[in-house]
Amino acid sequence: GFVCGLAAATKYNAVLLVVPVFVAEILRLLESPHRHGRSLVARWWRPGLAFCVAFLIGIPFVVLDTERFLAAMAALRQAVQLGQGRVLSPAPASSGWLYHLQVSLRHGLGAPLLVAGLAGMAAILVRTPKIGLVLFSFPIAYYAVAGSLQLLFVRYVIPITPFLCLAAAWLVCAAADRLAALLPTPRRALCASLIAVASSLVVAAPSAVSVWQFDSLISRPDNRVVVARWVNAHVPVNSSVLQSGSPYGHA
Repeated sequence: GFVCGLAAATKYNAVLLVVPVFVAEILRLLESPHRHGRSLVARWWRPGLAFCVAFLIGIPFVVLDTERFLAAMAALRQAVQLGQGRVLSPAPASSGWLYHLQVSLRHGLGAPLLVAGLAGMAAILVRTPKIGLVLFSFPIAYYAVAGSLQLLFVRYVIPITPFLCLAAAWLVCAAADRLAALLPTPRRALCASLIAVASSLVVAAPSAVSVWQFDSLISRPDNRVVVARWVNAHVPVNSSVLQSGSPYGHA
């Protein structure tokens, strides 16, 4: 509860980290109802209190400046409801959930890693449902909320990517073990390792290429810096310059 409170104070969307804690408590209650016979409310006041204390440590202005905090939350709520117009929104017939799947995750992770991650999540939920529910309840809840918003920045799916990578890694290792089991015993371990390495390279190849391309691009001077240098070198001092369009592109 304390760690979740610190995370939520750092970034508000981390408040959904309480979901796997709730799921874990419910699973414990279902496993041994007699041993854990207390109600969820009685079991939750301690972690709930710890969450509130940590949240207030990170954001004391909730109490010290409540009026401005509530005004900021109202502005944030309005922003996520209205969005940024058609430039950043999907087609009218589409949805935020489909947009993040087709755009944010597809181009953020690469198709092989995304498919492997989703397949790995499904396999873990089937083979070890208790672990899967606790592990993946946060990204599932987070995706449900993120897809329902009108603000559809691709960065909003970043908290989901570690879980997809983890699930993809599990799938690669499980598949390698399954394929190696079909081979002769003396070379089974070596074959499993080779299969896992080869599969990992295939799954991670698009991401590796994207990282290399991004590093190559980001090492060059920013376009706005280039423009500013040109202006300093060619435009006389005390001249007026008009910059139109989005402020994000201004030098």
